[in-house]
Amino acid sequence: MFESLGPVNDVELGKYEDALNQMMEDDSIYNVGLTGPYGAGKSSIIESYKTENEQMKFIHVALGKYDTIDDDSNSLVLNQQEVTPEMKSVNQKISEAPTQPFKEFKEIEGKIINQLLHQVNVKNVPQAFTKVKKNNSVRKIIVWAIIVPLVLAFSIFLLRFDDWAAFVQINHMNLLYRTINPSLRVFAAAALLGLIGYLTYVFGSAQINRSLIRKVSIRGNEIELFKNSENSFFDEHLNEVIYLFENSGADVIVFEDLDRFGSTDVFRKLRELNQLINKRKQDDLAGKDTHKKLVFLYLIKDDIFVSKDRTKFFDLIIPVVPTVSSSNSFNKMMEIFGSIKEIDRTFLRNLSFYIDDMRLIKNIFNEYTIYDSEINTSSLDQNKLLGMVTYKNIFPRDFSQLQYGKGFIYSILNNKRDTYDQEKSIIDSEIFNLESELEELESSSLVSFDRLKETHLTTESILVDGESEDTYPTRMEYVRKVLEGKNLSKVKLKKYQNYSNLYTKSSEPISLESLLKKMGDTPEYQQDKKIVEDIKNGKKVIVSSKIQDLKIKKKQVETQPLSEVFDSNHFEKELQGHEDIKNSGYYDLILFLLSNGYIDENYEDYMNYFYPNDLKREDKLFVRNLLSSSKGDPSKKLRNIESLIEILKNEDYKKVGILNFSLSEYIIDKKMENQFSTILSVARQNHNYKFVLDLYENLLKYNDEKGTENILFFTVTLFSTWKNFLSYAIKKYENKGISEERDNLLKDLVFDGLIYLNSDNEAYEKENSILVEFINQNSSLLENVSEATWNQFSENGITKLEKMEIKLTKINHEQMYNKLFKSIIKNDLYEFNYENIEEIALFEGIVPDRSGIGKFKHESLTRLMNSENSQVHNPV
Repeated sequence: MFESLGPVNDVELGKYEDALNQMMEDDSIYNVGLTGPYGAGKSSIIESYKTENEQMKFIHVALGKYDTIDDDSNSLVLNQQEVTPEMKSVNQKISEAPTQPFKEFKEIEGKIINQLLHQVNVKNVPQAFTKVKKNNSVRKIIVWAIIVPLVLAFSIFLLRFDDWAAFVQINHMNLLYRTINPSLRVFAAAALLGLIGYLTYVFGSAQINRSLIRKVSIRGNEIELFKNSENSFFDEHLNEVIYLFENSGADVIVFEDLDRFGSTDVFRKLRELNQLINKRKQDDLAGKDTHKKLVFLYLIKDDIFVSKDRTKFFDLIIPVVPTVSSSNSFNKMMEIFGSIKEIDRTFLRNLSFYIDDMRLIKNIFNEYTIYDSEINTSSLDQNKLLGMVTYKNIFPRDFSQLQYGKGFIYSILNNKRDTYDQEKSIIDSEIFNLESELEELESSSLVSFDRLKETHLTTESILVDGESEDTYPTRMEYVRKVLEGKNLSKVKLKKYQNYSNLYTKSSEPISLESLLKKMGDTPEYQQDKKIVEDIKNGKKVIVSSKIQDLKIKKKQVETQPLSEVFDSNHFEKELQGHEDIKNSGYYDLILFLLSNGYIDENYEDYMNYFYPNDLKREDKLFVRNLLSSSKGDPSKKLRNIESLIEILKNEDYKKVGILNFSLSEYIIDKKMENQFSTILSVARQNHNYKFVLDLYENLLKYNDEKGTENILFFTVTLFSTWKNFLSYAIKKYENKGISEERDNLLKDLVFDGLIYLNSDNEAYEKENSILVEFINQNSSLLENVSEATWNQFSENGITKLEKMEIKLTKINHEQMYNKLFKSIIKNDLYEFNYENIEEIALFEGIVPDRSGIGKFKHESLTRLMNSENSQVHNPV
């Protein structure tokens, strides 16, 4: 069942009935205001009162001025099919009005009379200045069809009687001899006079009542019988207007929506008119059966008068308490939508905060019912459907533009890459801060609190057992002795009196606690203490984990729906170009629907009929672009790729427009090797290495088993189609300057090639000097090796590294998988330099920790040669 948007006639009136009864009974009340916001239920109150008082006659004059696409179209015009030439003359005068307010004011007056004319019985107002068109009876038409020919016949008969008599006699027409009888001539004259008298009466009444003839021309001079002027319509035709109201037979004339014009002039005119009409009725100047008072009842908003003037204008004001507002609309929405279980109640409550009109609620339900019936499939979200219908009702113009790829919502959804870029920028900032923190942790030589004290303890002039620091082999041994806290003293110097350059030396005991307190008060110590605490608490592992999580999150940004990365700043920026949305009191509804995902990239599914195999708008634009051999935007999402592939021919895959991420990802997922190889060939021919890397980056967003299979398929197909891709991309980026993000992406791709490609793949040869140098300088790409991938890497990757004669410039045993580091040492895959020797020494336990690196520098060769591991001392 659908909900009627019209007023109901079964409202419980309560005190409203008492107020309306007083309106009818009190002879001092003529102008009454029934006030309340739009949708408060004013019309329903009147309809219910009419139902209970059928003996009363109400005439409704409803004027509307509503928001349209073009504000100029808001003006009222009289229905051209309903008005007579007299009313057209009024409209012509309106159209020639010099100013818009006066023009609109006259339109309102004309519209009031126009509506009143069509609700009053024509017999009650025979002298009305215009006549309402209606169908004439067949009988009346027959009468006029007889009268007019008779007048003509009698006239000819009388004027040419002698000729007629001669004609009958000469031709011996015996049957017509009676027609030449002189007595018949007298009868014809009398009948003609009677018919002429009747015609004179009819046309005379029409001229008197409706002024059929306005101008008379005598010898070129015009005499205007009914003059037009630039006066108000009511003023110009005051007699006719009063006559029409007096003889309408109405007890109450209800004026609806006059307040939509935002002018009080028409209220002033109507009040003056009402006073004049009721004064004539009281003085019995209006004629019989018009003695009862006439009430003007205005259904308007409270704020039409901005001051207390409204109490001067109205004889009685009846306020209407709204049945629906934003504070209680949820209850009404539950009454209407409550039976639909698929709609979330929380969403319904949140939506109710933006709806404050009962008619709007009803129409949303009606349209939702139709949309649900016509386009619904099992995959559609009922909450999104309701959100779309609500948006359509409140912003119908923008909804219409959305269907044609225009408007505010479309600009938000179409420019979502700005939102994604901003989200990536935020993540990059977080990664930078964490990497700075990790670098600080890793670069610190402070790995214990003892080491911290050794570094920051102030030992100047401190003696241990009477011995100074210079008596110890190293400072560290001296500081350790100080930290034992035994027999500590401090040297003091005292000047000789009268000698500025001579001092006496003495000592006094000092406690370790005072030294530690002084050390602990320095900001440098506190900063390094926090680093040591973080290291002890595993902060490096935690920070590294956060960095990895953020990098994964960054890769997945563009796979997220817009609602998850929605930015209100971007919303406000787009809003600047859409003043109609910005100036609407409901624009935050769009913000709510977008930010919560009730309107998203799949909006078309909730606007049109669903055909399973039909191409969507984005798909059609892609095909059109492809067939014209034009370059397209690879990031444009395609919707129905399965149907799209069905219509693509083999030669279509060779066109430059085929480069699209959505299509390529689908082809990779379906393992369509020939098609994907052709796409890569197009990228190679157009030197579009960026497309390949961006596609690879998209694939990295999926960390499941299916994602791993797709990476394998991508890698194998890429290096069989474009063998020197890595060298080409590395060289291009080195020439242009490579970002950290692209550098990491290339490292990932190199690693996947090492692990997935067979050892004899031509892409990984020692002759490929660019790739060899890249691997030598970027050993961090091997940090992806883990226990889960070691077996496969040891089979394919190590073999390739040996074949390429890789010599890693910098290795880090802490960042690499244990078995990988052993293999690097075993297969001599590192450059023989001091930094790498340090890492090997730490890995083999030749140096217990990094605190011993300083001493190792002076005896590194000796320690390495003494190592039992031949893989360590043989290179030396």
